[in-house]
Amino acid sequence: MEVTEEGFAELARRSAQLGPRVAAVLEGGYNLATLPRLVEAALAGFAAG
Repeated sequence: MEVTEEGFAELARRSAQLGPRVAAVLEGGYNLATLPRLVEAALAGFAAG
């Protein structure tokens, strides 16, 4: 899978809309060079949700 930053933000936004409490867990296998931007995008998505 090649999920973009925008994709991570959208997935997080949709997840945040599922209920009042949502947990997220990072697993292995990510590109360490892009990981900080993807985490930032996901956090922004959760905040927007």
